[in-house]
This record gives sequence, structure tokens and C-alpha cells, in this order.
Amino acid sequence: LEDMGSARVARMLFAQRGSRSSAENAILLTASLVYHFPLNERTPSRTAVSGFQEAVVTVVREGYPDIWGVLERVETLNETEAQALLQHLGKVLISHRFDFQLTSSE
Repeated sequence: LEDMGSARVARMLFAQRGSRSSAENAILLTASLVYHFPLNERTPSRTAVSGFQEAVVTVVREGYPDIWGVLERVETLNETEAQALLQHLGKVLISHRFDFQLTSSE
């Protein structure tokens, strides 16, 4: 049941209105794959999801400019480069897994 709730929150990351860059979408997609979103009491609000989206993108953009630079040209990467990027991005996101309200069980 909890896994279904986490999957619902992951889907909410892409149900928000507004356009995002390929770099931002890559971060959100990777976050949806590596994070578990515990449901503390109920499904999070749109505001909470939007706040998470902005926060996780900001972590990468400001804290890891080398990764952000590669993400900005993600369409030009070959398969090997893309795999290395996603592995590195996944490790970065995992290292920040408790930094966000949506990924915290508290």
C-alpha cells in the first residue's frame, strides 16, 4: 500500500502544469526512480509537490554545476555518456534523499 502511495507521488511530479527544460525533466525523472515518497498522513498538496520540484532542481543546478552543464546538453549525449550521467545524478540525488519534506518519513 505504501509503495502505491509513493508511486502516486512520483506521478504527481509530472502532472504539474508548466513547461520544464530537458535538464529539469531529467532530474525529476531520476528523482522519481531513486526516491521513495512516504505518505505521512495523506497525499501531498500541489504546493508541496511544486516545492519539491523546485528544491530538487535547485540542489543539482546550484550544488553540482558540472552535472547541470551536462544536463543542459543532454540531447547531444551518446548512450555511454547518458548512462554515466544518470548514474552520477542518481548518486547525487540519493545523497540528498533526506533533504526534502516529501522524502522524509518525519
